[in-house]
Amino acid sequence: MKCYDHKLKEVIALKIIKNKKKLHKQGKIEINLLELLRDNDEEDERNIVRIKDSFTFRNHVCIVFECLNMNLYQFIKNNEFQGFSAALTKRFASQVLISLDYMRKFEIVHCDLKPENVLLVKPNKSQVKLIDFGSSCFEKERYYTYI
Repeated sequence: MKCYDHKLKEVIALKIIKNKKKLHKQGKIEINLLELLRDNDEEDERNIVRIKDSFTFRNHVCIVFECLNMNLYQFIKNNEFQGFSAALTKRFASQVLISLDYMRKFEIVHCDLKPENVLLVKPNKSQVKLIDFGSSCFEKERYYTYI
């Protein structure tokens, strides 16, 4: 959800996770992964969405993020599925590879990498960030059996 933080006076993105035991546990794992990735990337150079805060409301895990723009699927759909130029594809791919290489250092597997989970930072710019770590895990601590 796109929201306005009245305390900090800024637009944020809010992810609200359903009040289910399994999802609650996975939400806590997602928060831990995102905080680890954020805390080790002080300069924000690894193209991973920045977690700002998290809290529990009526047993729903809520995660506050920086607000980003549209995802790559929406971007290509808006372009009538014409595809991207080779240069733009290279820019997007290199940024995603930086994210994946960074995650590899912490032995984190994303588990849901797709165009919908790669967002433009700003409209009409080629900087992207990887989002949705809801299925992510550490290589040695697999939460789902299919991973």
